Amino acid sequence: MIIVNKIFQNIAHQLLAKNYYNDYKLIHAVFRMSNSKQYGSRKYAWVRELQSKAMSEIMIGNQQAKGNIPSKESKRKMSESAKGKIISEETKRKISKTLKINILLKNIKKIFLKAKLERKKFHIQKKQS
Repeated sequence: MIIVNKIFQNIAHQLLAKNYYNDYKLIHAVFRMSNSKQYGSRKYAWVRELQSKAMSEIMIGNQQAKGNIPSKESKRKMSESAKGKIISEETKRKISKTLKINILLKNIKKIFLKAKLERKKFHIQKKQS
């Protein structure tokens, strides 16, 4: 009975989203419902596209999401406010560990991208011969 209710809720949300595609909250609800493993990815491609468009609309004007670069004056003020703060050894270790992990993840990502490119090149060469 619970599964049937969930299916009907999902169908109702999909129908509403198709009619009211400008309502980003509704689109997000359908996206969240359809973003589980029980639904096929091709069947809900339209939901992902609408979600992507809705999120890009929302992020317009959001300076933090755009990667706003602070002015020299702002940087100077932040620097002055940070001076004199005492950072514990534990915090320093955590920062160091996080930075090391981030560097490792970037390197792993580069390795996987190189491998992916080489696989593509291999398949292209295989098709040509």
